[in-house]
Amino acid sequence: MVVRDLLEMRRKGQREAVTAIIRMVRDLKEHGRESRYALPLKGTPVWELKTRSRGGEKGGARVYFFWTQDGVPTLCGAEVKEGDTPSAGLLKEALRAALGNRKGET
Repeated sequence: MVVRDLLEMRRKGQREAVTAIIRMVRDLKEHGRESRYALPLKGTPVWELKTRSRGGEKGGARVYFFWTQDGVPTLCGAEVKEGDTPSAGLLKEALRAALGNRKGET
């Protein structure tokens, strides 16, 4: 799903966002839960990678993911948006995947 989202961003010319997302995913891979971009979404098993930048494409770049039982991050979706509220559709997908994983369905 993240690849689909990145390809769509690239098609729209959102290169700064794609670059920011690649940097955040690399940091997550290298530092795990200690990634400077990783933040839990309150009340859910879903986390997000989010830049600390304010505004613009780069600042609006987000990746939604969850941690498996083995401590492996599973990326679910990415977007570029204004504000702090996650996209309802992407959050729903990520939540469904995380809960399915907890039940052993994925």
